Amino acid sequence: MLARGNVKCFSIALVIALLWAVVNYHVMRTLWVHGFDDGTYSHAYLVPFIIVYLLYTCAQTGTFELRTSVNRYWLIFGCLVGAIYIVTLFSQISLLYWFFSLALLIVVVFQVFKFSWFLIFPLLYLILIYPFWGAFAPFFQDLSVFVVTLIMSFTEIPVFVENEFVTIPAGVFEIARGCSGLRYIIVSLAISSLYVYLYLRTVKSALIFVIVALFGALVTNWVRIVCLILIGHYTNMESSLMTDHNNFGWYIYIPVVLVQFYIGAKLERSEEILGLHNQKVVKIKPAESVSINKRALMSAMVLLLSASSVSVNLYTTAYTKNHHAAESGCKLAVTDNIFTVYNFDSVCELVSDKAEQRQFKFLYSGKLLDGKASYYLNTVIPETHRLLSERNDNEYKTLLTKNNVGQTWLLKYNYEMDGATYSSPKLFKFARLKNALKGKTEHWLNISIEKCDFACVKSFSRQQGD
Repeated sequence: MLARGNVKCFSIALVIALLWAVVNYHVMRTLWVHGFDDGTYSHAYLVPFIIVYLLYTCAQTGTFELRTSVNRYWLIFGCLVGAIYIVTLFSQISLLYWFFSLALLIVVVFQVFKFSWFLIFPLLYLILIYPFWGAFAPFFQDLSVFVVTLIMSFTEIPVFVENEFVTIPAGVFEIARGCSGLRYIIVSLAISSLYVYLYLRTVKSALIFVIVALFGALVTNWVRIVCLILIGHYTNMESSLMTDHNNFGWYIYIPVVLVQFYIGAKLERSEEILGLHNQKVVKIKPAESVSINKRALMSAMVLLLSASSVSVNLYTTAYTKNHHAAESGCKLAVTDNIFTVYNFDSVCELVSDKAEQRQFKFLYSGKLLDGKASYYLNTVIPETHRLLSERNDNEYKTLLTKNNVGQTWLLKYNYEMDGATYSSPKLFKFARLKNALKGKTEHWLNISIEKCDFACVKSFSRQQGD
């Protein structure tokens, strides 16, 4: 049971966290779509409950100490973080607004409570549900291909490896990004960091335990892939695991976790023998009936409410409504599902001089954080087309495709913002950052598609050669 003063501190921390999640609903929505709804982050459902428990343990040990006055340094730092966070929301750059949303929560908490390293960990634990871990998938994918190729070389099964494809006489296996082992790595990091925080006290023990956990995750994935290849070989690809093997890796991971806990217990006992464990344990402080400083709480709440995705969304909606100007010669249109484009506000078709050409402009107001022209799921190549060649000009990204009836097509697309066009997503990202400083988010995705005859194909090839 918590003493009265500690209950107050625990309750205030939970209210701050809950309010932060509510006023940043749009960011939380992206976490749900790209994190909770992704098998790689299946652990995400447990993280909030673990954080609540960790905050409870902080309250038990008296880690929470309310400030008696406003800390000017944290206030200045909070205003800086809040300003950067607002810019990242306007620019719709996922990695940035995810990072600074968490930074804002930490800053707000330490405006109300005195700084404590023991309180940092429960807040940083949220990072495990942020879906930017996918950036590491290509590296672990390449590593898995290399190790699996090495292991298979010791077998008598003929193996041919090209890129991420492993070919054996029975069939072909693709070591895709989902097979990189990232899900096991994140779970191992979550388990090991939590164990270190709760039970281990020395840097040496912590490093040993984390390294063992991460190595165990990698080995789990490598064994899983090799086992699937062997099963495919000996069953002539008829095993049900060839089509559904999502849970197969977790059965291999269970004994690995048990070994991790065994090593953790050994490390904990070695610390106790050295007399380090009891020395480092946080002493439980008596609950103090300290009243909350109203100015500190008020400054934290003002920062939290002003630097939030809700306030930015309200501004963006009002700005778009008052400043959006219709494109001349552009009529509202339906794309007939030619392109796979998401989260746009409206689309119009430009009148073209060419009979076989169609030009579309997709408007993005910026009201949705995933509502951007460079959204990773946007595909300008029609489903019935396959890519033949591409080139990147200063003004357009140009693609040469062929449909399922043998017709050749020429597609061009670019991103437009504040009167300038960009063919590169990277340059367009910098443009969004620049315009975010002006409070502008409205932009367009411009796509044109036309049939490409022999002369057109020849011209494309010549320009590509130049």
